[in-house]
Amino acid sequence: MVVAHRLSQARACDRIAVLDAGTIVETGTHDALIAHGGIYAALWSAWSRAEL
Repeated sequence: MVVAHRLSQARACDRIAVLDAGTIVETGTHDALIAHGGIYAALWSAWSRAEL
C-alpha cells in the first residue's frame, strides 16, 4: 500500500483508490481511471499541465 500525494507515484501502482471526503469514490488502474473521466482524470490533467 502506498499513500501518494504525487500522481506520478500513484500511476505506478497496480490499483488506485481515489478518496473524496474520506470515502472511496473511484478505484482502478491509472489507464482505467483516465478513461473513466472522473476525479482522478481531472487531477491527472491538472497535474500534467502544471508539470510542463
